[in-house]
Amino acid sequence: MRLWSTISTITDADAGKRFAFEVRSLGIPVSRWQYDIEPAGDGCVVVESTWDKRPGWFRAPSSLVTGVWQREDKNRANIAATLQRLKARAERP
Repeated sequence: MRLWSTISTITDADAGKRFAFEVRSLGIPVSRWQYDIEPAGDGCVVVESTWDKRPGWFRAPSSLVTGVWQREDKNRANIAATLQRLKARAERP
C-alpha cells in the first residue's frame, strides 16, 4: 500500500444541492470533486464528477507516488463505489 498526503479545501457546500472540494499536493492542484444532488420523485439523483487538475509535468511524478497510471479508469471505479455506498447509506432504515 502506498501513502501520500493531500490537502482538500471545500469550495461548495449547498445543503441538498452541491458539495465540492479541490485537492492539492505539495501546493500543486490535483483535482476537483463535485457532488450535485437533484430531486427525483420521492428521492434524489446524485451525480459525482471529477476533474484532473494536475499540470502535465506533475502527472508522471504523481503517478509514481500513487501507483495509479490510468487515473481516469481508477476514478471511474472509485466514483461507482462511492455512489453505491452513498445509496446504501441513504436508503438504510
